Amino acid sequence: MFPLHSLEEFNSITATLEKAVEFLKKQSSISIIFPAKLPSVIAASLIEAAFLDTGMAYHRKISTSNSSEDSVPCIIIDPDEQYEFRIESGCLILGVNSMEFNIGHSGKRNLGVLEQVGMAGLLAGILAPEGERTKRLRPWILAGSWLRDSLDTAYDPQYMRFKDLLSEAGEIQCLPLPELSDCDLSQLPGLSTSLLSRMRRRWHSMSLEQRSAAMSDLLLPVLENPDCATARIEELGWRRVVGPGWDLDLATMLKNSRDSWLPDSLYVSRAMDSLISTGFL
Repeated sequence: MFPLHSLEEFNSITATLEKAVEFLKKQSSISIIFPAKLPSVIAASLIEAAFLDTGMAYHRKISTSNSSEDSVPCIIIDPDEQYEFRIESGCLILGVNSMEFNIGHSGKRNLGVLEQVGMAGLLAGILAPEGERTKRLRPWILAGSWLRDSLDTAYDPQYMRFKDLLSEAGEIQCLPLPELSDCDLSQLPGLSTSLLSRMRRRWHSMSLEQRSAAMSDLLLPVLENPDCATARIEELGWRRVVGPGWDLDLATMLKNSRDSWLPDSLYVSRAMDSLISTGFL
């Protein structure tokens, strides 16, 4: 299943990815330049994990601008999605690309955006497909699209496709809310915690029909909230992403990180070191 770029649907960006890998492997050392923003930090962590797995030398540079200054050769992680993924003047710019994703088993393709975290995950998968750290961080390829606002308006093709591929490969589990004992509920306003507690106690003795009916009752107040998007509610209710050995699901870890995030170089470096070494934020 991995690297993902070997799948036919990624043909439109495969040549660009392979050129990027060739560029990276030619460097004796490379700077990774990125702002102290959560999506960029996760993207940088995915790349660093692959560099560590392959023994490639690099320098971490947390920056307030996209200027490479005297850091060439470098990777610049574009936080504002202003640029496409490309190599320019000795820099690999990790931007965004549009592409069509296969959704479901119908063969239908949906146009979506491959953003910086997803692109970093694809690069890492080519550089170190069996690397210990790279495999540990693989579920985090979903973080970028989760943090974007696209799931608040419609279904995000990148998120849905990557989630399906990771699930099929056994890299993640997608679990309903009652099967998780500790998770953030703040993104589900109106949800009854007492009903959820009762469902958790009875969940494993319930039939599929009973589970479906109970989940409908649980999520109905949230679905009636005009500020809550159906796509995100369904993911938070029915399909919480959990990686191997995780005590918390992806959405909970990202929410906790956002709430406590400090745009400080020392804080960011410690968060990255923890993510790369443990797989947790």
